[in-house]
Amino acid sequence: MSHRTSARTRTAGKPPLVVITTGARDRAPGNGGRRGRCRAARLAALGSAVLTLAVVPSGASAAIVEPPPMPHVFTVFPDRDFVSVEGYDPGERLSVRVLRHGVQIGAATGEAGEEGIFEVNHPGGACWIGSTPDLMAGDTVVVAPAGSRDDVGEATTTADVHASPALDDAGRIVIKGTARNADGSPMDLALIEQRIVNPGFRDVSLPKRDIRAVSDGSGEGTLTRDPVGPDNPDGAKWTATYSRLTAAQRKAAVAGQTRVLAWQATDANGDRLGITIHEVGELGGPGFGGCPQGAAYAVTTSDHPAVTKAMIDAGAPLELSGVSQDASAVSVVLRDQDSNTPDITHAATTPAPAPGVAPATVAQTWTVTFTAAELASLADGTLTARGSYDVGPGTVNGKDLTLAKDVVAPGAPDATPGGGTYTGPQGVTLDKPDPASVIHYTANGTTPTAASPVAPAQLLVSSSQVIRAVAIDGVGNVSPVGTFAYTIMAPATGGGSATTGSGSTAAATGSGTAAALAPGVAQVLSAQARALGTLSVGNLTLARRISAARLRARGLRVAMRLPSGADTVRFALYRARNGKPTGSALVAGSRKPSRAGTYRLTLRSPSLLRKLKPGAYVVRVKAGSARSGQGPAASIAFTVTR
Repeated sequence: MSHRTSARTRTAGKPPLVVITTGARDRAPGNGGRRGRCRAARLAALGSAVLTLAVVPSGASAAIVEPPPMPHVFTVFPDRDFVSVEGYDPGERLSVRVLRHGVQIGAATGEAGEEGIFEVNHPGGACWIGSTPDLMAGDTVVVAPAGSRDDVGEATTTADVHASPALDDAGRIVIKGTARNADGSPMDLALIEQRIVNPGFRDVSLPKRDIRAVSDGSGEGTLTRDPVGPDNPDGAKWTATYSRLTAAQRKAAVAGQTRVLAWQATDANGDRLGITIHEVGELGGPGFGGCPQGAAYAVTTSDHPAVTKAMIDAGAPLELSGVSQDASAVSVVLRDQDSNTPDITHAATTPAPAPGVAPATVAQTWTVTFTAAELASLADGTLTARGSYDVGPGTVNGKDLTLAKDVVAPGAPDATPGGGTYTGPQGVTLDKPDPASVIHYTANGTTPTAASPVAPAQLLVSSSQVIRAVAIDGVGNVSPVGTFAYTIMAPATGGGSATTGSGSTAAATGSGTAAALAPGVAQVLSAQARALGTLSVGNLTLARRISAARLRARGLRVAMRLPSGADTVRFALYRARNGKPTGSALVAGSRKPSRAGTYRLTLRSPSLLRKLKPGAYVVRVKAGSARSGQGPAASIAFTVTR
């Protein structure tokens, strides 16, 4: 877990307690002169760049700003596949995406901590989703409020900087490295700082846990560009030299960790914007237990989180993206969990860029598309996408991607008590046919969606209105709309008058708290809520696996315990898919029990039993009373075998 050490200084991983100044302005002596003039030139370029990115033409609605302006500090640690962002509001939900050649290869979501820091793939932070991306030079990290569109946010591009371990060369500590811009040209050394980190430096009379080399000579060491020549044709090589260290200090430097920092620009206050820290010797992959493994060859993302009914009905295709290294071709097979279903295999787009010349390694991305008709041919459940990668003369496999397919929408919600005319306010419970779904409702005449308020345990209806509700399951399938119209009449007592309300509900805002009520209404609602709560069916049981022959011989037998006051039992039997009721009820009805306690319901209708072919089914049962309405639904699933 990182610890805050100053306004813009933080500890970043191993070695322990090593302070890394990620977003701080340069406080070393000698910041004027040539560095000041270079900074002014860079600021002019930065100002133009930020304005170009941030100013949105009329009619447009979003932009990605790069590099991220203060107070947001982005730091990418590519060797550890670790990203740290800071300067956000505590508790703010953020989305972090990694793009390579415009294709998303990694993503994470979570909340900024108490100090406004959010970290991915670092102890105390969030994991990457699905697989840990192998962060490389040129990868772009985009951060935005969670739920934002893909064209909204702030970004930094991972710098192409590298360094060697420290070497004691005849009394001097020497570190070699390279620094290239995206076009391959040499990076401005004023945007680079080389460091050696070792907490033991304090034991050998050095004031800090690290020593630094910069191009203006203001640090403990000096950073210089190597001469252009046969060994440095593009001029990207540099050398950091520490000439004033004692023997003990040089020994500590060789034992320390070498790092090189690069940033995209500085602002008017000298703050570094868009930082990359290369750490020699660090290993990539999961940053702590429970995070997914990394993969150089992987199906990484899907343009839909799941295959749903709405997607199939609309004929929408599924696009998958992935990563590879030095692959000449990629094919992807998509399969379900049913061994009888044929696999669907497609060639992906040609991996880009093309493979490099050995020993160079080229990081690639690719996409592949499956049609709605192909998706419809696969069974509901878990779908697996597996890539096959042609690398040199052979083929390698990588990390799979799984996603859910569920094209069965939940049944429409029910209401207890149902719509009708009532004397006095009502406590209304919206029942969901699928226990895993969430009910959203409106009371203002509009059709509910996933953005509508979630129904509380009970809605307090104190005026005439229409409640509309939908059930939405875990993958986003939406049920038909349930509509319940209530007319609330005032009691016919002396001096009273019957009135109808405006159509709003006490919980219309989704908060679940009652609005201001007339004297006595709260007590009435409380009494009704207690009455409805006591009408729950208990101990609902039946044989979970029943043969068709046994059904024909004995009927379908359901046992339950009825609460005191129940004088009606309502039941419905549905076919089930993935444990959910589907379609219309095969049979629905009611019974009049003679007393509370154990009650056995037996369905013997020959026409019904003929409908119960081998497969999955669900029975829903409610207890009710003429005085208090119906209690909540209880469900139980069973399977008919041959």
